[in-house]
Amino acid sequence: MMSNVLRSVLLEELVVWMLYRGTEERAVISTLPQVDAVLLGKTLLIYSFTALKQDLTQREALKVFMTLDKYARSLGCDSIVAYSDLPQVVEFLKRHGADTSFNFITFAL
Repeated sequence: MMSNVLRSVLLEELVVWMLYRGTEERAVISTLPQVDAVLLGKTLLIYSFTALKQDLTQREALKVFMTLDKYARSLGCDSIVAYSDLPQVVEFLKRHGADTSFNFITFAL
């Protein structure tokens, strides 16, 4: 699994971002552009968003999403996609314009 992540980073498929406050590392984020071959749309998937500090502020999180928005637009993406089971994350994103009406459904095989 980790070798697949490293491979994707080295091939520049998965982009890793760091959020800093001064020199302090606050969060690590990874993104993956995806193309829908049927609908011919392009999305930026937030593959992971990990807060490294318990006191990550909403302002810092908003800064991340504003940066990702600019990046997604520069790639020609139609949308940004993220998955979360954390109610506070879902509510935060909803307050900032995200459509949170969908449910992610998966079946383990």
